[in-house]
Amino acid sequence: MSLLFSSAAAYSSARGQRQALARVSCCHGSWRSERAPHLPSAATSRVQPRAARLPWRMGTDAPPRSAEPAPDWDGHQTLPRSHKSPSFPPDGPESTSDERTRVLALANENEPERALALCTTLYQRGVAVDTHAYTSILNAYRHRGDADGVVHVLGVMAARGVPASDVTALLAFRALRDARRADAVVRAVQLIESSGGTIGLRGWSNALSCLAERIRSLPASHPDLDTYTKAGWTVLARMQRMRQHRKPNAYVFNSWMAMYASRGDWDGAMAVFGAMVAGARVCPDVVSYNILFECLARRFARTRVPAERDACRKLEAALVESMRLHGIEPDARTLSAQLRLVEHDLHAVRAIERRALWYGVRLDSFYVNALIDAYARIGEPAVAATVLERLAVHHDQCQAAAAQGRFSAETAACPTALPPITAYALNGVLKACARTGDAERAWKLVQGMEERFGIQPDAISFTCAITAAGKAYATTLARHLYEQARERLSDKANVRLATAAILAEHEDPEPAIRVFERLLRDAEKLPSAGASLSGSSASGSMDLRVPVQALVRVCGRARAPARAREIILAVKRRRLCFIDLTYYQSFMKGVQESQERRRKQGIRDLTPLSPLSAPSLYLLKLECTALGDTPKIGNYGSSWTIR
Repeated sequence: MSLLFSSAAAYSSARGQRQALARVSCCHGSWRSERAPHLPSAATSRVQPRAARLPWRMGTDAPPRSAEPAPDWDGHQTLPRSHKSPSFPPDGPESTSDERTRVLALANENEPERALALCTTLYQRGVAVDTHAYTSILNAYRHRGDADGVVHVLGVMAARGVPASDVTALLAFRALRDARRADAVVRAVQLIESSGGTIGLRGWSNALSCLAERIRSLPASHPDLDTYTKAGWTVLARMQRMRQHRKPNAYVFNSWMAMYASRGDWDGAMAVFGAMVAGARVCPDVVSYNILFECLARRFARTRVPAERDACRKLEAALVESMRLHGIEPDARTLSAQLRLVEHDLHAVRAIERRALWYGVRLDSFYVNALIDAYARIGEPAVAATVLERLAVHHDQCQAAAAQGRFSAETAACPTALPPITAYALNGVLKACARTGDAERAWKLVQGMEERFGIQPDAISFTCAITAAGKAYATTLARHLYEQARERLSDKANVRLATAAILAEHEDPEPAIRVFERLLRDAEKLPSAGASLSGSSASGSMDLRVPVQALVRVCGRARAPARAREIILAVKRRRLCFIDLTYYQSFMKGVQESQERRRKQGIRDLTPLSPLSAPSLYLLKLECTALGDTPKIGNYGSSWTIR
């Protein structure tokens, strides 16, 4: 204890001596420049770069002040903040240090051309200009958005033998990323390497991010896709060769791995993962595994082949084991991706919930939405509604405690412990109701969204509720929901909403035809309304193939092939969309649904269609097989009523 007090006394005495020296320096000027000229004063070191530091004499004006560079997370200095430009006499600078300061002033005044010309003049006179001046010029080009100027500055530095620092490389790659000039990334790396400079970890990450963003914006059949991919691997190889004493971390590799994961390329993502673990001997973090899980989830959602889905589940188990061996605990994003890989397995969802409790995962909106979606895919609307109810009760208790002023360790953390209730979570419960046909629960949730949660139902909410009512054969409820949606929504020409309203009709095609006519009238009012020209991949908001197929399907439920043929002929006459054999298949699917319903009602009917409807069925198939005319764009006709 005595030793502790003696150390504290020594520190306080030393602190007092430092304060006294500071007072002496403030009162008597720069005493340090007189007694020790070789040691620059503290005020001088904050004014000019290291090459331009000169001892200041008493009686002179104080030098211009600038911000001192602060070390970044790599331990190197970041770019200094812009400072006030120094004032010079009308005759110009008097010494070389003033000329160097003038370069910084011109760069801070957003005049990089004049600053670079002054650097050229100094170089021709044999005066060395440090890296800090060129970095300021490069930063001026970056603020201007001139990527070519940034590359030109790097070329000048390489030609004059001025090594680029980590800050120079970081600003250069940020400028290329902001300007979307991925074609100049490899050239910038070569110039920095030829100048003898270094690139920090943040610089490498920005270089790879620039290439990754460019690759994401290109379609899969673009000819430059392989060029940018090879450029990314070239940058990774140069990073391994130029890292010197600096070992890269997982942050550098994650951006390049995320590019492959966003495209669903599992082989490419695993190649980067192997280069990180086996090549660079870098331990992956939880973000690395989250990227791989996301890639698996995208691949699982895009395929319908059972063998590929089983392979995705096996790869998921291997990733979980790899995380356990590396000692990495999962977070909410990890569990969210794992929930997206579950299908028709309630025990797997329960296991993921227990894992979240075991690791104490801080829940977020991604996890809650993925959990509700998982229960929706399984077909458990009651359990999905229970998850939503727990969130609602938790937030109600927190708001009541805050209103009454009862704050404790638990209630103070309540607003941030669980995520807020969003429209996505509510629509997830409605999707579960639509999958199982729980019309009563869907109706109550749609009516209570705005009253209890303060969220207005959107088109997805009404579409799911109408689908649930249609599967429950609640045609009156479906019609009421559709009328309510048209009153409350501004998007009245919504194809999905109209399709759900059409499919909610059973064995009565006339109300379905009226819904389709209303859709066409609303579509005519839109400025950019038009039918999709692609028959195989129809992906437009005004793609009329789906509602027309729904109309034919309702005719199949009503066992009316002649009425379906009239609809097909009217669509061909108005040239609304392409007609192919899938419309005949939709009709037969409606016939099959009608037959299954009759079996559930106990009606023994061995023939799905009447023998008298055979000629009409043959003509319907003939009309669906024959090629139709090219559909019009934005011209649906004044009247579409079928007579």
